[in-house]
Amino acid sequence: MLLLTVFTHRSLNNGADVLKIGCNQTFEFVGDTILQFLVTTEIFKQFPNLQENSLSQFRSSLVCNKALSGIARELGFTEFLRFSVNVTQRAIESALADTFEAFLTALFLDKGLFSVENFFKIALFPKIKKLVEEKQCCDYKTKLYRFLCEKMKHRKIKIQYRLISESGPPHLRVFCVRTVIFGEKIEDGEAMSVTEAEQD
Repeated sequence: MLLLTVFTHRSLNNGADVLKIGCNQTFEFVGDTILQFLVTTEIFKQFPNLQENSLSQFRSSLVCNKALSGIARELGFTEFLRFSVNVTQRAIESALADTFEAFLTALFLDKGLFSVENFFKIALFPKIKKLVEEKQCCDYKTKLYRFLCEKMKHRKIKIQYRLISESGPPHLRVFCVRTVIFGEKIEDGEAMSVTEAEQD
């Protein structure tokens, strides 16, 4: 029953079986807390001398949707994920990240925190050193800001993220956010939350 809940996305909110089983939204909430705690602790252990902003950046890179959905795919979660046929490809990536967090909750409830930590040692922690070495970052807003600062050293950088539309049913909202630099449209991003759309 735990795994059925884990792999049932909220986009199936109207299904009769979901009313019995429930979706993974609450599990996702708990899993996010577990994820943040264990990743923060491990980064601090590996790099105790890093400044706070660097620690935060590396943590964000490890827990962003792109990183989590990638791990979920490596683990074969796509074969078991239950979601609405109306979900877009971008939304599926978000759903995979949510499912990964929900899986952590199920593992915690069934086996305890120690088992979750052991799972991380295999699935997630090895990526930390690689991330630091390659200086990768999933925070694209920060990367964009730094890029503009380097290119326009004598200008005050003005970036705006404007919510331009919302679509879909209440349980499956898709938000479109426009990136505007110095008043000019650059790109539109879509995701299942405004924050994620800003990063798209």
